[in-house]
Amino acid sequence: MAKRPTICLIGQTLPAAAGTGSDLRLRHIIRTLSCFSDLHLIMVSEIPPDPEDIRNVQSAGVIDVHHIGGPFAVEQDYAVAMHMQPGPERLELLRRLSAAEHMMGGNHVLAARILEIMAEVKPDAVHFSRVNLMQCNGYIRTALFDEGGARVFSVLDMDDDETISWDRIAEVQERYRLDALAMESRIRGKKVRAVFESSIENFSAVTVCSNADAERLSKRYKSAKFDVIANVYPDIPLSSDRLFTNRGPLNMIFVGHLSYVPNIDAIEILTRVVAPGIQQRTGRDVRLTIAGRRGEARDIERWRRRGATVHESPPDLDGLYASAHVAVTPIRAGGGTRIKILEAFAHGVPVVSTPIGIEGLDAMDGQHALIRDSLAGLVDGAVQLADDPELCRKLAAAARRLVAESYGLSRLRQDLRRVYAPVL
Repeated sequence: MAKRPTICLIGQTLPAAAGTGSDLRLRHIIRTLSCFSDLHLIMVSEIPPDPEDIRNVQSAGVIDVHHIGGPFAVEQDYAVAMHMQPGPERLELLRRLSAAEHMMGGNHVLAARILEIMAEVKPDAVHFSRVNLMQCNGYIRTALFDEGGARVFSVLDMDDDETISWDRIAEVQERYRLDALAMESRIRGKKVRAVFESSIENFSAVTVCSNADAERLSKRYKSAKFDVIANVYPDIPLSSDRLFTNRGPLNMIFVGHLSYVPNIDAIEILTRVVAPGIQQRTGRDVRLTIAGRRGEARDIERWRRRGATVHESPPDLDGLYASAHVAVTPIRAGGGTRIKILEAFAHGVPVVSTPIGIEGLDAMDGQHALIRDSLAGLVDGAVQLADDPELCRKLAAAARRLVAESYGLSRLRQDLRRVYAPVL
């Protein structure tokens, strides 16, 4: 029997029980890597991991969890900047921090601490979760060698293409005339690009969650090796067939991190445009349910005044999806693929989405979901579903098949084994 490889996964947070799309991705990757490797986690964060989250990953087969207190170097300076009041001083500090020469300073401190742990673990491979810690990889690959003298195999999992996500977020902020915040987002996007371009060649492989992102990045960075680790969602056994009807209240659901700018924008659209538009055209009572983590109190109160029911950090989403008739996802920014779409698909809830909201998935308009590129189109699509129970059943069934056939856990196992084939 071949020896199981030892892998160190380096990230900034453990996946929470009711977390974000990134939490779900990391949780699935940890569980799957644990099936074919001895997996050690190194978490870099100011706040130690929650004991319950540690128990959850250990129950999935993780060997141990190491915590390194932070923040460090550039990220520490960014933390200081983001706690300052918006204004010229904060903007100037962020501009200075975005300079390429500042990007690489100080990370040897963090890398040295990681290397102390890795000297004991002796990994065959290192998995970096997201871009923020990628600068450490140059130090690690220089310092750490296997017995044959070859540099350690390392993977950067970007999830999505953050080199464009921040610019998209800035565009949303500019729509609300939040010009100072938009400038900050563009500066952070510049930082990500500078770090990425200076460090990318240090990695054996760079992974994203969609073929579209991989193809776009491959054209831009021809010397790097890009691969896909798809976002997936496990099969959800449904207790009974969902009842779709064109009468009575219409239950609409949106799930996402409540302080993430693209989600705030989406909820504003739902509460101000989509829900009132459906109600006006159909005469049905539209009951909007919003669920997610860590929202601002003033935002949540505003959405509740408009009639939405908001669940902060719900322990379980199955019950909320079970009562939903439609999921509307008016996302206008972000990157990668939306696990919230796969989640709705898996729960048998028909979806209306913008093209950006559903990008990266092999979902076809009219076959798996309704895809609309304007606010009026989103309302039209939701009204179409409200009036046509048979269309709801057809879309929901096809979308569930799509998840089972193309975005189930077996797809993740195949992707991870392909990426890590050199150490298996």
